[in-house]
Parts: sequence; C-alpha cells; structure tokens
Amino acid sequence: MGTSASEDDKTPIAIPRGRSFERAFDRSFAHSAPLPPPYQLAIEDMPFQMAVLEDNVARDYEHDRALVQAAWFAATLSAATQKRYLYLVQKETQTGVVVLLLLYDRSALAEDTCGLRLPPSGAWVRAVVDGLVHVLASDLVLTRKSIAAWIGGHEPPYM
Repeated sequence: MGTSASEDDKTPIAIPRGRSFERAFDRSFAHSAPLPPPYQLAIEDMPFQMAVLEDNVARDYEHDRALVQAAWFAATLSAATQKRYLYLVQKETQTGVVVLLLLYDRSALAEDTCGLRLPPSGAWVRAVVDGLVHVLASDLVLTRKSIAAWIGGHEPPYM
C-alpha cells in the first residue's frame, strides 16, 4: 500500500508519511477515472427493491427510475452479501452530485443479509435530491470520492 501508479505518468508514487491513502490519490478521483487499489475490488453494486411512502401507504417503486426530492423511501436487498458496510446513495439526475443517505454497519448482524431493509423496518429515509438510488456494499469504509467515482458522479462543491 506504500506505492501506486499515478494516473498522469504511470510511474510509482510514494505516500508521504502522515498523509492518508485517500489524500495521496486525490488526482486519480477525477470524474470517470478508474478507482485506485483497493477500491476497485472492494465495492459491489447490490440488487434491491424499493418502496416509497405515499399517502401513508408503502408502494413498490422501480429503483431504476429517479426519485423526487422529499420522497420517503426504503430499499430491501434482494441478494445476500458478506461485505461489512452497506451504503444507501442517491445520484442527482441534473448535476451528477452524489449524496450519501445512509451507512449501515452489518457487523453485529448474525443472519443473512438477503431481505435486509435500509433503513430497518419501521423507518424511512428521505430523498435529498431528484435522482437514482444505489445500494453499495464494501468491506472498506468508503469516502464520498470513491463512491462518486464508482457510480460515475461527483462530490458536491465545498463551501
């Protein structure tokens, strides 16, 4: 983990002492750039079913359709994973900004994750932007930059 190929010149670079792995690879997270190791093998897209709360009734919703801002929804995994962290993410349709809605650490979960609801049963999460919802799984704690690079979006501007 001490060296990696730079995106510009493909020569190895050393991570300076005191700098994090993420900060050492800031240049490689440009929009649509490949993810640096170990991220490209650590993230997987999870299949899921989505329900939207409309007029106090849960209705099935096609997860490949964009959700509108302020909609209350939940995602239920339709496949099992052994990965520790689950990320509920939304990508804004117009700008491509990626919004992290929920991080779920399933380390205390003893049962199979197929059928796991995000957020857990009885809770709902609110869509923050108009856009598609994604569920990602990883054994690594992901940064917003790595999530944005994975789904092809970008981080919101810092203020």
